[in-house]
Amino acid sequence: MIFAIHQSKSNLRIYLFTKVEGNLSGVPEGVIEHLGKIQFLRNSREQSKETEIIALRYKEIEAKIISDGYCVLKL
Repeated sequence: MIFAIHQSKSNLRIYLFTKVEGNLSGVPEGVIEHLGKIQFLRNSREQSKETEIIALRYKEIEAKIISDGYCVLKL
C-alpha cells in the first residue's frame, strides 16, 4: 500500500500518514489542531525500500490507515 507522509511543522518528530496527499478529511479536527501546520513530505515506497524507521512500523501504519483513515506517529 502506498500512503502519503506528512510532517508537523511545529514538532518535526510527529508524522501524519494518510491514504492520499493532502486529504485530511478522515482526520479528526482535534488531531489536526494538535499537529498544527503540516507539510507533505512524499509518498511511501515498498516496505523493503522505505527508510529504516518507517519500515519498522510499516505494517502498523498500514493497519491504522486501513482502519481509521490516518495514522499519527512520533518517530
